[in-house]
Amino acid sequence: METPVEFPTDRLQFLIGKQGRTRQILERMGGVSIEIRGGSVIVSGDDPLKVMKAKEVVRAIGLGFKLNQISTLFNPDTQLAVFDVRDACANERDALRQVGRIIGDKGKNKRMLEKKMGIDISINDFSVAAIGEPENLQVFKEAIEKMAHGSPHSTIYRHIEQRMAGILRHGF
Repeated sequence: METPVEFPTDRLQFLIGKQGRTRQILERMGGVSIEIRGGSVIVSGDDPLKVMKAKEVVRAIGLGFKLNQISTLFNPDTQLAVFDVRDACANERDALRQVGRIIGDKGKNKRMLEKKMGIDISINDFSVAAIGEPENLQVFKEAIEKMAHGSPHSTIYRHIEQRMAGILRHGF
């Protein structure tokens, strides 16, 4: 099975790594082959599930995640979720302001969100990507939507704490 992955050409060096080591590590971890053909990234392998997970890993690198953050994506219980902040905002100017709120002063809010939800976050332009378990990613999506609609950080943190406590207590 062979499948192409959308990948920004300016991030190819992060996918390949020094002397091709990053690509080799990903191929070994994922049990797949990763080729770069004319600016396109092709993931191939015999197992469709492994190809799908490796594709997600390649996409995560393209979104700005580092190798130590994406290795958990090979776990069947971990996923990549990408949110376009513009979907929850009236216009691009508002979306930029909300992206700034997600990041926070010197990245403080981003770090707090990662810690409270046990996820990794990468932010590019209007997209906010996260790696984590599906339940945690759902809570993250809710937090992003609340933030985009102007909820104060304290309200969002309280919501996150309540939802995460429910997940730990009930498994959802």
